[in-house]
Amino acid sequence: MAPKLTGSPHKRALNYKVPTVIELLLAVCLIDNPATCKNVSLTYSAEALTPMQCMMRAEPEIAKWITEHPGWQTRRFTCRPAGRYAKT
Repeated sequence: MAPKLTGSPHKRALNYKVPTVIELLLAVCLIDNPATCKNVSLTYSAEALTPMQCMMRAEPEIAKWITEHPGWQTRRFTCRPAGRYAKT
């Protein structure tokens, strides 16, 4: 006999883990001209990723970006749910 499902389909759907898209927003400036700055948005997803976990995993992502973009340095960064701010 199959188990009886209780609750609404919407509530049951909340039990499934879906990928969460997080935006890592970097404020970067040119090393040779610190007055020239820009914001860089990096997005990535993982199962049930929280902004706190993003902050803990941010340094390797930032290091990878800096390696690919020599001449820039990171001034600050933040993590937030993507979609409201970033195009996913």
